[in-house]
Amino acid sequence: MSNGIIVHLDDDAKKILGPSKEYFDQTHIDMELIQCQNEKEFLDIVSERMSDVRVLIFDLLSSDTDRELLKPEEAHFLTHIKDSFAKYNVPIFIYSGYIMEEIISQFKEYGNVYIVDKAQHGFDYITNKIELFLESGFLEVFSPDGIIDKIKADLHRTFISQFKSNKELESTIQLIIDNSDGQHKDRTKTVFTRIAIRTLLHEMISPSFDGENPSEKKLALTEHYIRRINNEIVVFTGDIFVSNTNPKDVMIILTPRCNIMRTTEYLVCPIDLNDFPKKTVGGDAKKKIGLAAQGDPKYSGYNRHLPPSPIFSGGQILIAKYKIIKKAEIDNYHREVSLSDELTNEILGKFGAYFFRTGITPWDQSEMIAHLQQN
Repeated sequence: MSNGIIVHLDDDAKKILGPSKEYFDQTHIDMELIQCQNEKEFLDIVSERMSDVRVLIFDLLSSDTDRELLKPEEAHFLTHIKDSFAKYNVPIFIYSGYIMEEIISQFKEYGNVYIVDKAQHGFDYITNKIELFLESGFLEVFSPDGIIDKIKADLHRTFISQFKSNKELESTIQLIIDNSDGQHKDRTKTVFTRIAIRTLLHEMISPSFDGENPSEKKLALTEHYIRRINNEIVVFTGDIFVSNTNPKDVMIILTPRCNIMRTTEYLVCPIDLNDFPKKTVGGDAKKKIGLAAQGDPKYSGYNRHLPPSPIFSGGQILIAKYKIIKKAEIDNYHREVSLSDELTNEILGKFGAYFFRTGITPWDQSEMIAHLQQN
């Protein structure tokens, strides 16, 4: 059974499409490769079989090596690809011998778009990536009719589980209507969407039970690091910012959520990048990694280690070196990544524990030792 289709567009049937098809047939990749020689064929097949599309490969750039700008029809095609397909996280390969800055800049924020220079890579480079996506299961998640689409049924199930009676449901809706100043339709849609998503997320990360023993869920390294898509909110609790001029100047925002939107200052703590246990051989080394990842006070003290991941290098939050900065100072930084609410809350708890130490006047240590020796 096929795992979907790969659509490949190139106007060179002899040098590109023919050899590519011959090579692909030898890979035993369980997908159907469909080749097109013009934009109309490409868009027609994508439209007809949208639910089957798993990978797009194309080169629609002319061979005018001296030109500096995209032709209008090419620019339109690239914009169409970005707006229609890149947002679905279908892997896209722009396989061209004429890679220009305009193309790179247009897709620089898309991790699923690969810009491949024909002069440097053969078609095997692309098929190797496709095998990775297929074997890892990635193509089953974000592609059309993938797991994300099918999750709608789970969202419905989690939603209906929240209201055990007509009265609970109707009272919730009426409360929204009575307190929304005429904007109750938008408010209702937002509230019930959040209820469904939060309930489903809670189920996905809660321990499972096989009838005898609970089984704790373990997150992948990247799951506690997120890239916020709400860019209207420039700064939020749990954001990690990096200096525009010094990549080692890194800090996390710890201003409480209730103040972050109206404050004139930010509470921040510096992060010592890469300060995470690096030795991986031996029981003691692995134990240190576990203690650091868990934020165990026996290893981290009041600080909090952040494990390295593919999207963030990790390090150690130096809670004792907290400081207050003016709001305007954030303009000298850019947001690198944000922490999950779970991890942010734990760090805020550690900060609170450090900040609210009461302390005592110290004992005389020499006298203490003398007393212990006598007894």
